[in-house]
Amino acid sequence: MSGVEINLLPNKNVESAVFTTRLKILRLIAVSSLFLISALSIVFFLLITFSALPQEKQKQAAALEELSVYYSKMGKVIGIHDRIEETRKALASRRQIAPIIDRLVTQVPIGASVDKITIKGKTVVFGISSQSLSTIDTFINNLLELAQKKEFISHLTLSSFSFNDQKGAYSAEIQMNLL
Repeated sequence: MSGVEINLLPNKNVESAVFTTRLKILRLIAVSSLFLISALSIVFFLLITFSALPQEKQKQAAALEELSVYYSKMGKVIGIHDRIEETRKALASRRQIAPIIDRLVTQVPIGASVDKITIKGKTVVFGISSQSLSTIDTFINNLLELAQKKEFISHLTLSSFSFNDQKGAYSAEIQMNLL
């Protein structure tokens, strides 16, 4: 056979040259990554050191310390505000009794006087006195008309009726249940 050589084994020099090249590239990437990360770390450190962030944190801490003095006062103010709101709600839901009492007083005829008005919940006790029995009768009839119309009285009861000899006056107490 003439000068042709057949080598069935791979050439170790070619393989090792490719491996060496790849190893050099990987080393170069690792070293440059190391330098890049180091440089970025130094840049971030300098940015944080020379930024206004630490001073802003100190200002924030000082402001929080100043405000901490007012925490108890703020709690009291919030409590008072809640009480005021509850009172407002209670007053808004409460029945307006003044117009009803005004209407009852307008039913009192001339010659009669109102001795007392007692209000407990939906019950009103109205005391009236007069020299004339017909005046008290007129008042009771006026209240009966209001009760029949169901304007604001649901039930009417004559609680007491008397005559005072010394004053010469009749007096009556009428109990009304409001709607």
